[in-house]
Amino acid sequence: MILDEGDSDSEAYAAANWRILDEAQSLGTSAHADVVAMLVWDGDSRGEGDVTHAFGQEARRRGLRVLQISTRSKPS
Repeated sequence: MILDEGDSDSEAYAAANWRILDEAQSLGTSAHADVVAMLVWDGDSRGEGDVTHAFGQEARRRGLRVLQISTRSKPS
């Protein structure tokens, strides 16, 4: 599937993220399964235009459980 959305990379990523959530919810519903969104990031929003942060917010808005996997280095 090809999405032709937005004029910028961040708009295209946002459109793809919303489609991923739509598809996951559709598959979860048909399989009678819970849908979990996973964020793999450092946990810090870069502010407006941060599509990873927006993905997590949208998943929560939809009532999905969100798991976060940190990319931060652990202190030695």
